[in-house]
Amino acid sequence: MVEAPVRRRWMIAYGLAMVGVAAGWFGPIQILLPEQAARLAGEDGKEALLAFVTAWGAAVSMVANPLWGALSDRIGSRRLPIFVAGAGVGVVGLLVLAGADTRVTMVAGWCLVQAGLNGPLAALAAMIGDRVPERQRGTVGSIFGVAQIVGVVLGTALAVAVGQGAPGYVAVAIAVPALGAALLILHRDRRMPVAASVDAWTAPASTQHRGHVDSAGRVDSAARVDSAARVDSAGRDDLTGRVDSSTRAASSTRRSVHVKLRVTEQFAWAWLIRFLLNLSNALVLVYLFYYLSDRVGVADPALWVLILTVVNVVFAGIAGGFGGVLSDRWERRRVFVAVAAVVIAAGATLMAFVPVTGVVIAASVLVGIGWGAYIAVDMAVMTHVLPDAETRATMLGVANIAGTLPQLIAPVVAAPIVTGLGGYPALYLLTGVAALLALTALPRLRELP
Repeated sequence: MVEAPVRRRWMIAYGLAMVGVAAGWFGPIQILLPEQAARLAGEDGKEALLAFVTAWGAAVSMVANPLWGALSDRIGSRRLPIFVAGAGVGVVGLLVLAGADTRVTMVAGWCLVQAGLNGPLAALAAMIGDRVPERQRGTVGSIFGVAQIVGVVLGTALAVAVGQGAPGYVAVAIAVPALGAALLILHRDRRMPVAASVDAWTAPASTQHRGHVDSAGRVDSAARVDSAARVDSAGRDDLTGRVDSSTRAASSTRRSVHVKLRVTEQFAWAWLIRFLLNLSNALVLVYLFYYLSDRVGVADPALWVLILTVVNVVFAGIAGGFGGVLSDRWERRRVFVAVAAVVIAAGATLMAFVPVTGVVIAASVLVGIGWGAYIAVDMAVMTHVLPDAETRATMLGVANIAGTLPQLIAPVVAAPIVTGLGGYPALYLLTGVAALLALTALPRLRELP
């Protein structure tokens, strides 16, 4: 268990790194990708192309995050190499998008961004469990969440300030490594012994549970005999262990993966709540550019996306910052999740029924407060329900699917609703329903304070 508190300068560097990752990941979704989709597909095909691109990216993201996490655990819980490698791939993807003049190139670029930036996201999430004691996880978890929202604003602001298209993508590509530099200097990985790390990854289930592992990661003889023994066709114990090595390795791998991905009931409910609230947030954002243009009727939708994003971030930042500190002080997490679900549902309902600028601003305030209340405790909740410390990054990668899967579902669900099944009112009512479903699942988290 981690006991030493983290210092303020580490928290600042950690937050800046998350801002950079979020700017590269979420920033393009607000303006750069919608504008590019409209330019390549025209007014009649922009929604379909945007849905296609973001769906492919989210599908890649769902696979990439657990893989990055598993790789990080496999190399002895080292997070910085994963951060650097993933950020590099993400920057390449942003530069591909900057030069994309076909639909195929646009899809390829966005898939690279998603594949790459899931690396630093997985590393940053695992650092909370590695370095932050329980009494600080609400505070640092809120930094993790608020920094993501600030990154959305930064990415959006860069697109408005330097221009849409290639200049915007290049500016975001520069921001990702620039904002992560301080963390690379200040962070020191607390690495597990290599042998123990390898055993945690490769040892069969019987070895892990029946054999004693010493400080060097060696398994005692009882475990080796247990794993070698088998019964031959005549029913006699065959202690020679003459099993084909490749068959044995495959069996060990299957059993070790089963151990690696052990999911508890509490983890599953926390995953579902995270999925539903992230789905609500994704449904609010996915067609915001088009909602403002086609439903609200503003003259400059890009500017209004920036305005609403800033409003959202300010209130989310306030709610998240205070919420994280208060959740640590009160030692309570569930009440913040409940408030988040109700307030997000209220904001989405306003967007559904009153599409005028003043009310949409009020809705952005509500959604911001709700999202801030949730991100204040999100990482504290997920690290609380992790099955074990040895698989922290892997299981947080699985948890992060609950954040990336909504990106896959949201455009696929939203496109037919917006174009023919009730339009924007139906879309935002569905958003509110998703948030309230998270509220109904909350009592299942019995172990959570």
